[in-house]
Amino acid sequence: MNRLLEPMVPEDEWIGTKDKKGLEGKSSPVKWAELSKRLGVEPPFRLGEGPLQRYARAVEARNALVHFRHSKNLTVTESDPVEWVLGEQPATGLDELAILPQRAVATPRLGDSLDPAVAAKHFDSLREMVTAVMPRLPDGLAHLREQFSQALTATLVWSAKPVRSDDPPPSP
Repeated sequence: MNRLLEPMVPEDEWIGTKDKKGLEGKSSPVKWAELSKRLGVEPPFRLGEGPLQRYARAVEARNALVHFRHSKNLTVTESDPVEWVLGEQPATGLDELAILPQRAVATPRLGDSLDPAVAAKHFDSLREMVTAVMPRLPDGLAHLREQFSQALTATLVWSAKPVRSDDPPPSP
């Protein structure tokens, strides 16, 4: 996104000033909306509408999925407490603690965004935005049209089996 938008924006507007945040630090949906305006996409992308809103939801789902450090997609479990007196040997050993039944105390908050029926549509929002923008790119960015075109028309292959680098490529 930055590589598409930055050449079309004056440097002070891109970087910003001490009084005003530049486009570089704004969110991806804000950048897409600005790019669509500068390229004359009709209608321009608007925050909270159409493909831009669907794309923002896809980005949220992606972030929730990959950012484990926020613990948004981890289930937390615990065992029933085991009572013991400080200084005495607990009645339950570590091997017994490991097999005690557990109950969930926190569950993921991802909602339906990763449901396969919903997730399959995430790429469509990006494809819709990119195909609206590509024909309008300035000549200096024309080399990106072919790269994006190839990426958007590639056949995605889904495999439940992990792919290793020494595996042969999938057949079409």
